[in-house]
Amino acid sequence: MIFFGLILISFNVFSQKDSTKIEFEYIENSDLRLMNELNGIQMITVSFGDKQMLNKRFHISIAEFENGEIIDIDSLSLPCEIMRIPMVVSGDTMIYEMDKCTYVEYNESNEPFKIKFAGKYQNDTLKLITKYPSISLTTKLNGAENYSLREMITNGEDYAKIVVGKRIPLLVYTAPFDTGSSMSSYCILDSAMPDTWFEKFGVKHFYIIYLEIA
Repeated sequence: MIFFGLILISFNVFSQKDSTKIEFEYIENSDLRLMNELNGIQMITVSFGDKQMLNKRFHISIAEFENGEIIDIDSLSLPCEIMRIPMVVSGDTMIYEMDKCTYVEYNESNEPFKIKFAGKYQNDTLKLITKYPSISLTTKLNGAENYSLREMITNGEDYAKIVVGKRIPLLVYTAPFDTGSSMSSYCILDSAMPDTWFEKFGVKHFYIIYLEIA
């Protein structure tokens, strides 16, 4: 019986999935894309359909880089802890318990599980909404008109395979690489990881939007 238990435990450990596929979705309607461009709006949707990711939590964090160094990290104010909220019901005080992180959890009702990133640029600031199926989170990113919200890990495809349990760079919000002539390029940035952009390309300021599935 002891030997059987050891085999069972080993099987469970090695059967855990350590990677998953994600897909990137963009607005296909050309008129709507044009309207968004005129209004300074950028949108990217990240979609997960792997049922082995059920009950896992999809944590987004945003790091701001300046001159190659992280100067700020925003976890979007989602502490994974039980919050106890007193409520008065029919004259009696009841305690409502809530864990904010359940709102970023992939459950059976999500088919597939999608996270939408939508930003509107105005007055040197991008108001970015991160929309989960059950909650919307808002933050503000500093930038300029030439900053672009871009996927980071697809190598030119509309999908990628990512590691589970590790923080990975999902999107970036950045200005293009200045070629020194009248042209600028975003594509050349794809040839290196963003935390090396200052050293390699002289990109002084940008944001990395990270995802960790836990």
